[in-house]
Amino acid sequence: MSPQIPVVVAGALGRMGAEVINAVVNAEDCHLVGAIDNTPGKEGADVGLELGLKELEVAVTADFEGCLCAVSQSVRNSDLNAVLVDFTHPSVVFEHTRAAIAYGVHPVIGTTGLSPVQLNDLTEFSAKASIDPKWMSMNRCKAHGEDYGTADYVCTPCACRVWSPTRR
Repeated sequence: MSPQIPVVVAGALGRMGAEVINAVVNAEDCHLVGAIDNTPGKEGADVGLELGLKELEVAVTADFEGCLCAVSQSVRNSDLNAVLVDFTHPSVVFEHTRAAIAYGVHPVIGTTGLSPVQLNDLTEFSAKASIDPKWMSMNRCKAHGEDYGTADYVCTPCACRVWSPTRR
């Protein structure tokens, strides 16, 4: 078995965060290493039990940067790249994405609300941090040429976000 991709999910207890966690837990090539959520009273709870899954031994935390720091340190001497999947809120997604890049964690953003200016800033920042951005345009993944029509999707081969022109 090949090494598993370490995945952190922000918005872990929300509807989409729960779906992502379920997918990660059932994926052979991924391993859930962090669950970030600011729901009151859930800090320290096992995310799997909170979502009605099995015990996953991953505690819910509200410490976003602490979680990113821990996962970035866990992969620093390996060939693996950690991933943050963010399904939070438009008011924090830019800061979350920028922080993930700063920690060397590759962001996959499911939260809408980033402006073209913010996307440009994140693209420039990720280049400085040596993280290959896979920001999309015209519903076509630049890395794989996949065409996703008129909806927003995640490109399966590289897990990059494909933005619909109608949603910009």
